[in-house]
Amino acid sequence: MTATMISGLVKSSLICFKLAFVLISIPGIVDAEDHLYVKTLLSSMSLKHKIGQMTQLNIDDVLNWGTLEINAERLEHLVREWSPGSLLNSPFSAGERSGKHGWTAQEWSMLIDSIQETYLNTNGGAGIKMLFGIDSVHGAVYVQGATIFPQQINVGASFNPSLAEDMGQVTAKDTRLAGMHWAFAPILGIATQALWPRVFETFGEDPHLAGVL
Repeated sequence: MTATMISGLVKSSLICFKLAFVLISIPGIVDAEDHLYVKTLLSSMSLKHKIGQMTQLNIDDVLNWGTLEINAERLEHLVREWSPGSLLNSPFSAGERSGKHGWTAQEWSMLIDSIQETYLNTNGGAGIKMLFGIDSVHGAVYVQGATIFPQQINVGASFNPSLAEDMGQVTAKDTRLAGMHWAFAPILGIATQALWPRVFETFGEDPHLAGVL
């Protein structure tokens, strides 16, 4: 990473945290107790940790490649030095790994709980839990045994808001059951370029339809 890139990242981080201070100072946004907690927490964090909170790492960064078990030493180092705000993805996103095609909800939940424990117990993590995000776009596709639905482009073709809502509720349930906090869905991007290779993950090219679904 070049000095220019680091400088840009620092400036962006400062702007975002200044905005956060402004938002929590607006009456009605948060109550007085929460305002004091957030203000005290931010004041106790180093600039490095504030930048870290805006960083999202791939789950593979904290796993041993061969066994897919947590690399405790690497995880503790990352949390202590940077306290990354979130992790994402599945080690099985590119296919089979270590003879497996995925984890059950229980296996996911145990893994994420273990990572959370490191976040809360490692000095330097500021006691802030991490967020785990996943591409649960047409069902909790990375959770074994979860219900899988057609891609969003198919749901868009149905013109059926009730169907889209039911799909979202089941996806959310299956994703949360696996201990994940953040589903990167629904995707509300508008498909305006036919050559874009992920058109299938959108509801199509109509902004009104995407807004309704």
